[in-house]
Amino acid sequence: MYWAFQDVVVDGARHPLPLSWVVPGGDGRLFVEIGFGNGEFLAHLGRAEPGATVVGIEVSQWCVTKAARRVQACGLTNVRLLWGDARHLIPLCFAPASLDRVILNFPCPWPKNRHASRRVTSPEFAGLLSRFLKPGGFFSLATDVDWYARSARECFAALPGFSLREERTNPQREYLTKYERKWKEEGRDTFTLEVEWAGGGVPAPEPRFEEESLEMDMPNCGQGLASILEGLRDREGGRGDHRFVFREAFTSPGGEGILLAITVDEGFEQHFFLRFYPSRGRIAVKPDPTTLPYRTPAVKEALKEAARALGSPASRKA
Repeated sequence: MYWAFQDVVVDGARHPLPLSWVVPGGDGRLFVEIGFGNGEFLAHLGRAEPGATVVGIEVSQWCVTKAARRVQACGLTNVRLLWGDARHLIPLCFAPASLDRVILNFPCPWPKNRHASRRVTSPEFAGLLSRFLKPGGFFSLATDVDWYARSARECFAALPGFSLREERTNPQREYLTKYERKWKEEGRDTFTLEVEWAGGGVPAPEPRFEEESLEMDMPNCGQGLASILEGLRDREGGRGDHRFVFREAFTSPGGEGILLAITVDEGFEQHFFLRFYPSRGRIAVKPDPTTLPYRTPAVKEALKEAARALGSPASRKA
């Protein structure tokens, strides 16, 4: 079977942000599962809700690959996948007040206190959902850790606008994942929690990213490209919480260059290459197509800094 992963795995770096989640024949509802593992529940949800767009977000690339195979083998056309950290991808890829349902099945509880900020049931995560859930939308959690369920309930109860819809121990669930089946065979308890967002309380943020090209065409300043790239190595910059640093640089006999860039936007880190190449007697620079980053402010600052090193003024390509 030919796996057309590009039909399932969404490359947000290639599309305007926030992304459009319209699917043919869809009814406009938008569901998100965070940390979908091998994609069992995600595929179940896609079958059970054929009118909704079902988006899975997962940090493991191998899990994304396995889930993409499962989705295509099941013939599901309403399921899409994102690879990365949901805490950063939700603000990037979804419009405020656009989500009908967010689902989290058996996340790592991060039991040590020093890891508390990594828990997706932290107050910061509850605040994030308050901005991206629709009024009347809800968040559901399933876990095998009792204190984790209590912590989640307390986080959402502390934020005005959320109300508890349901809290159960060992409920009859619509679908059991592989791990849940295994745990039930071992006699372990399952705890579920569902909270609803009524709206209000936290204003939706303004759009953070302008739609513009990520390619710059610069006049050649006469300096050798190798020398320019060497001058950029270890250069740092950015504004506020949007920072960048350049690392290794490489040039080819054909007159092209590659520069490793690392950017951080409010904790969201990306590693990618900037490619420098001749274009109509000038030098052009753009993110290398094999490592396209999301169009964050730090990425744009890094691109502008690289372009400034080639000469000025800059002319942005359409």
